[in-house]
Amino acid sequence: MKKAIIILLCAVSALFSGCSTTQELNDGASFEGLKKFYVENSSGGDSFFRKFSDPQAVDQNLKSFITEYLKTKDFIPVENKSQAQIIFRPLWSASVRSSIDSVGGLPIAASSSPMFNSTQTYLTLEIQAILPNDDKIWAWRGFAPEEITQSNFNDGTLKDMVVWCLEYFPPEKYPSRLQEHKAEKEKQRIQSEQNPFKEVLIKERERVEKQSKNN
Repeated sequence: MKKAIIILLCAVSALFSGCSTTQELNDGASFEGLKKFYVENSSGGDSFFRKFSDPQAVDQNLKSFITEYLKTKDFIPVENKSQAQIIFRPLWSASVRSSIDSVGGLPIAASSSPMFNSTQTYLTLEIQAILPNDDKIWAWRGFAPEEITQSNFNDGTLKDMVVWCLEYFPPEKYPSRLQEHKAEKEKQRIQSEQNPFKEVLIKERERVEKQSKNN
């Protein structure tokens, strides 16, 4: 019964935490009139790509795709980072999930059952835009909802992820889209707070704590 509750709660959590936001802008950040850019090396994906490819080659391709796409938006690449008005930093995030379709990507820790023993590692991409004289870690960032796995990795997938990340950059050109994303995030927050299974989670936690004290 305990396992069933945990799995149910994980499913609800996945439902309400699904993120449709593709970009975020720090308050006060502006890219108005800025054109010269530099692309840093990516980070976070070396161990994943090393299993079936050359991480350095993947990184060079990624930087090239970012550069070419930004040029279509009339931005100008520079060779030296010190000359850049905008610095782009690609970040890979690795996650692990069950490769069994029937579990719907629930976290592996949700169960110790053998059905969760088959796992798959995948990467998602985030590209941060940094203003050199800003003290914030990033001024703007875009996300790709698509995932890279060993089975679907190719240049086409990589290009698609770059477009997803940078499609709505610069934010000055897509202000309505930013407002739409903020509204979506606020809606998700309200839905999460109204989660009908929150009480189940609280009672389960209280039961576990009580059992722990008795032991």
